[in-house]
Amino acid sequence: MAAVIVIAAQEHRRSQRASVMKEAANTAELDTDNDGNVSPQELQKDLDHVQVRAEVLLERITLEDGLIDLIKNLPLFLLCLFCFLAAIAILSPPPQTAAIHRHLGTHFGLDQVAEIKDTSAIYDFLQTFEDKNSELRATSFKYWCEHRYFQRKWDDHYLVPVSSCPSPRYTALELQSSP
Repeated sequence: MAAVIVIAAQEHRRSQRASVMKEAANTAELDTDNDGNVSPQELQKDLDHVQVRAEVLLERITLEDGLIDLIKNLPLFLLCLFCFLAAIAILSPPPQTAAIHRHLGTHFGLDQVAEIKDTSAIYDFLQTFEDKNSELRATSFKYWCEHRYFQRKWDDHYLVPVSSCPSPRYTALELQSSP
């Protein structure tokens, strides 16, 4: 509120002639004894010229209230953030996750993807990728489908290879709806 009063007083002083005004900053215009503090008596001298702008005062009070709430909530937020980061490091440790990513990259040969230039090599890569993926899946055709039932066909509609297994054993395990 003192800042609003000082601003209003400065605006009034600026309206007076420049020769009357002193060269000073901030509160020096109201500080007649030049001690660096504006006393209530010094304010009362210029009280008839002081104007309070309610919208500026309301804006400042609202801002300060928001800042106080922020300062109150900041330690709790930082505590929660620290606990969250610690939980992530415990539940999904970075070294183990990186080791898994490296293993999957070498298993599927993902470093060879950048070397593919023609479309036939892409289909070869996808075929290899599917074969390697079937090695990792527990419900794969490789483990549960008998070789005599296993079929790999080309789907002309989607232009992709499709694997199927019309095996009674594969259906009995409920890995597919019907043979």
